[in-house]
Amino acid sequence: MAKYSILDEVHIDVNVTQNPYQFEETQLFEMAMRINKKRSFLFISKVLGKHIALPPQIPLLLGHLLAMRYMEVVEKKPDIRAQAVATALKTYEQLDESLNMLEEHPLVLEKPVKIIGFAETATALGHAFFNAFRQNVEYVHTTREYIPSLVPLATFEEEHSHATTHRVYMQDEHFFEGDATIALVDDELTTGQTNINIISQILEAFPHKKSFVIVSILDWRSEEHRQAYRDFEQQHGITIQEVSLLQGTIQVEGQPQIEALARQRNPLKQTPTVIHASLAHLLPDDQYIHAISTQQDGTQCSMPYYRGSGRFGLTKEQDILIRQQLSLFKYQLQGLRKGGKTLVLGTGEFMYIPMRIAALLGTNVYFHSTTRSPIYAHEKSFIQTQYTFESPDHCGVENYVYNIPKKHYTDAIIVIERITSDAALTTLIDALAEAQIPTVTILTLTDGREL
Repeated sequence: MAKYSILDEVHIDVNVTQNPYQFEETQLFEMAMRINKKRSFLFISKVLGKHIALPPQIPLLLGHLLAMRYMEVVEKKPDIRAQAVATALKTYEQLDESLNMLEEHPLVLEKPVKIIGFAETATALGHAFFNAFRQNVEYVHTTREYIPSLVPLATFEEEHSHATTHRVYMQDEHFFEGDATIALVDDELTTGQTNINIISQILEAFPHKKSFVIVSILDWRSEEHRQAYRDFEQQHGITIQEVSLLQGTIQVEGQPQIEALARQRNPLKQTPTVIHASLAHLLPDDQYIHAISTQQDGTQCSMPYYRGSGRFGLTKEQDILIRQQLSLFKYQLQGLRKGGKTLVLGTGEFMYIPMRIAALLGTNVYFHSTTRSPIYAHEKSFIQTQYTFESPDHCGVENYVYNIPKKHYTDAIIVIERITSDAALTTLIDALAEAQIPTVTILTLTDGREL
């Protein structure tokens, strides 16, 4: 049993019961304090590319390893490549070679699977899991976006989250029809209640659905929570299988003093050089969803959404085409770099496409994403620095980016789907200026500026 202590206020005992690829716990996660009265702690993934910077190939390989685990647990077809992928995740060696090999020889599913990734943290994880299969799959991720002109196929609540309401804007109205298995992908399960919520909503609208699989990196459900799944299965006449890389139980003691957790705001150190670039003129119009969204602050935005995000659903053919299109721009994208160490940032739910772009940029590139989750940053914590700003793609929502050391990067590339507020974008640029990053490139997918 491993013991974690967060600033001597919150104490977590972790007891691992299943570890099929023999990861050391610290290879997968560290602990931090969450500024949320509903749940005081957070597992900071070291393979996800959300809160801390990683080579972009790591989270992409993670999706493949989860898919291999799915094949072993659900389809009873173990893959001899899985241990090699796990080794690459542990050592950071041969990342490009491993990823290229897996994408050239994807997994073959005999039965159809519909994959749903959870916003905001698991949007890219779900997409990377989807990317690992050759055929018989469709993908969509949930979203906190509110688009009045579109009717979601499902809406559900995530009670412990900082923003609770999820919507599924799948454009294929037949997505839930037929006997395909529904795979729900999230980074971590503590109680598993979110999955029960969405399955309940799916069954209410589509009572014929019978087969569900919960896919996660970490699974910390207690015996009581696991029994709740079995009771739910029996009550509804369905099956729910679970797939994870690490399974166990946790015991949490203590509560942080929420009112004492001051958010860090650092003085501006320098004004970076800001460069604007866009992929919009290179992408066909059918890659966009034209819909007006209502922002958190009540304003409306008419900038289109990029279909490749997965927010509106993707077939396997569309996914392959999107990856091929991005690869065509590889050398133009590499020309955006200034040399040295480059940080690529996704924004909020928009993670997978920035991750794919980062993987095209060559060596010495690191990726992670902004987030709406407030985490306490402290020099004695794993999360040591926090920069606060308004979300440039969702007006009225405070966002954060963590663990960017000062003077660590030569340049940063912010890959953003749609800018809903230029003023909010400036606050993000200022945050990177606080980290003393001298050059910031804004790479958008929805305006007309040229590379």
